[in-house]
Amino acid sequence: MRVFIISVAAIAGLTSVTIVMLLDNQESFYAISKDGLLPKKTFGELHPKFRTPWKSNLLIGAVVR
Repeated sequence: MRVFIISVAAIAGLTSVTIVMLLDNQESFYAISKDGLLPKKTFGELHPKFRTPWKSNLLIGAVVR
């Protein structure tokens, strides 16, 4: 029983870290594009309504999937 609880906790921890890292990638790419190291047209454009880097979010989602 103890091994099961530890396994469930480990899976929950790894899942939450993976989700946070995927969400942080788009912000990192946006910051790098503002410095000029990545194309601003793809990674530096913000969505007009939500003010998030939507193109990099789509690109990361397509690559990860």
